[in-house]
Formats: sequence, C-alpha cells, structure tokens
Amino acid sequence: METWIILSVLLAVHTVICITTYVLIRVGALRVPGYVMVIVMTIPVWGIAALISVEITMRRNKTGSKQIELEPLRLTDQRYRRLEIDDDSNQAITVPLEEAILMNDAATRRNLMLGILHKNPAEYVDMLQRASTSTDVELTHYATTAMMEVQADYEKEIQKCQQAAIAAPENQAVLEDYYEAVRTYVNSNLINGQILAIQRKRLASIILKMKRLGADGKGLWLTEIENYLALKEYEISYQLLYQANQKWPADENVLMLFVKYYSATRDTEMLQSLVTQIKNSDIYLSRTGREWLEFWNRGIDNI
Repeated sequence: METWIILSVLLAVHTVICITTYVLIRVGALRVPGYVMVIVMTIPVWGIAALISVEITMRRNKTGSKQIELEPLRLTDQRYRRLEIDDDSNQAITVPLEEAILMNDAATRRNLMLGILHKNPAEYVDMLQRASTSTDVELTHYATTAMMEVQADYEKEIQKCQQAAIAAPENQAVLEDYYEAVRTYVNSNLINGQILAIQRKRLASIILKMKRLGADGKGLWLTEIENYLALKEYEISYQLLYQANQKWPADENVLMLFVKYYSATRDTEMLQSLVTQIKNSDIYLSRTGREWLEFWNRGIDNI
C-alpha cells in the first residue's frame, strides 16, 4: 500500500514537472527546442536533468542577447517583406554565414541567422539546409524552424490556388497562379523523394490543363519537358522535345534539353552527334549557351 502511494506521488510530481516545462517552453521562458519535451516525458528525472543542461548551455552561448520568441514570429509576414534590401545584401549574408559555421562562431552565426529570418528566408533555403546540420543546437533550431515555416507557406499557397482552380477550372489566370505556386515549390529544394514526385505530377497535370485552354508559351513547354525528364518519363519527354523543336527550331534551350535527354537515357552516340552538330553550325548561342556547349564538348572529348 505504501509503495502504491509513493508511486502515485512520484507520478503526480512527474506530471506537474512535464506540464510546467511544456508551459515554460510555449511562453518562451525556456529556450530549448520543443522536441526536448519528448525526453522529459519519457525519461523521469534524467529527462528534466538533460533539459536543464541544454538550457544552461544555450543561455551561456547567448549572454547579453535578447530573447526572440520564434512562435509568434511570422517569418514571411508582410511587415518583413516590406523591408528594402539592397541587391548586394545576399552576398553579404551568405558568405559570412558559411564562414561562421566553419569557424564555430556562435555569436556571428546567431546574428547572421536572425538577419535571414527577418528578410525572406525562402531566398536562403540552401544556406538554411546547411545550417540545419550544424552542431550548434540554437542555429539548428532557427534554421529548421525557418525551413518549416517556408514549406508551410508554400503548401498553404498551393492549397489556396488548388481551391481556386477547382472553383474556376476554365480560368486561365487562376491556373497560371496554381502553376507558378507548384513550380516554385518544386524548384525550392525544400522537398525530395516521394513528396517531390507528387508535386511534379501535379505540375504536369496543371500544364496539360493550361495547354488545353490555349497556353502555348515556350517557357511552359520547357518547364513541362524538364519536369517529365525529372520524372524519368523519357518517352513523353522525347515527344515534347520533337514538337518543341518544330515550333522553335535551333533554339538553344530546346537543344540543351535534347542533350539532357540523351545524357539521361545514356544515348552516347546521339549525344556526341548533337553536340558536334551544334558546335559546327551557325546556331546563335548566348553566353550561357556557349559555356554550356564548352562544358559538353569537353565531356565528349573524355568519353
């Protein structure tokens, strides 16, 4: 009987500790990441000890700093989008953050990360992904939170566009917004694997609907071909490439996608033939196109 009473008291104390810890994390009094609650709940005594240890470590790394409540901070809120940012500011943030991660400079990392959070974190996805693998708990928390926020915003925008497209399936302008939302998400580097494949299939479906309604721009065709190549739908890709070449003969973007197709299908003979044909022809190539041709020409020489 006494043992049962003791266990009941200990369980009650543990429950109070869990509830108190959760509330303190939610209101921002504790700076540890929310997932630490799992440890506190499942490992009595040692869990709260681990939380206290992490909290002390984070506070020591943030001496003299101001507490930032991430939960109410809407990273893409309109008031932050209105900040005017010089074109050179991207370089000013990106390069030092990479150096700060390597130098293990906690103060510099934190300041630069907050600078990203108060701008548009969607522009710094690659940097945030690298920062999320840092050994710095605080930096990882900021970076992961930012990426989750950006991804959530993309998905909300896609859902809104999807509902609009369902309500007005014949409205080309609505479909264009839907197309742009999905295309941007696909190219954001935030998703991969099965989730990326689902979004690519959605993008292919949207493009088909747009073309049925009369959309016929070259950019739309190029995106469709690239999307099917990424899905490894090579038969459809070739059919679209053939049609695109009929519509825009000798276009460098179409030729680039032909080379990409032959490379993906490992058709070395056709790849060599096409690159040689482009090299020996008078097809106009932009600077990017010339660099691309030089790259593939060197690659062929090594085959």
